[in-house]
Amino acid sequence: MSTSTDAILFYGYCFGDDFDNPPWKVKRNEDGDLEDGYDDEESIYASAVGVNPPKEEYPVKNDDSDVANEIRLNYSAYWADKSRVNKESCCEIIRHCSGDYPMYGVAVSSTVIKAWRGYPKDLKNCDHLIVDVIVNNLLKNYCEKMGIDVTGLEPSWWMVSYWG
Repeated sequence: MSTSTDAILFYGYCFGDDFDNPPWKVKRNEDGDLEDGYDDEESIYASAVGVNPPKEEYPVKNDDSDVANEIRLNYSAYWADKSRVNKESCCEIIRHCSGDYPMYGVAVSSTVIKAWRGYPKDLKNCDHLIVDVIVNNLLKNYCEKMGIDVTGLEPSWWMVSYWG
């Protein structure tokens, strides 16, 4: 396995280096540790807009009963809905710094440009990098749904790196 060092350009918010505390609402167990799934921001966003996973556990691989197949269909519908609402948000969480100690940002998806080591990106034909007040409203709405406090922050262009 190799290590990648990437450059990431995006428009949005960039948060500090408190990698133990993602900027979105997270659940903690009784010991104060982050619960499993804290980094599944797509599921967190989907839940915030009313798209929730089925209550039943996903069936085991060799269960071909009608009930199991129905549950599988419910999960497939959930995954499709989750993908749809996240795409419709037009925003995404950006991880930067390193895989072991991530730092976070919130970006307008259409502005994210990544350059992988050894593969430079030409930016001269990037008309999608023009932003306006509508983009700022998308960001604020996404952050509100995710429980991310952006009080006093203004969205900006960010160039960050990711080593992972």
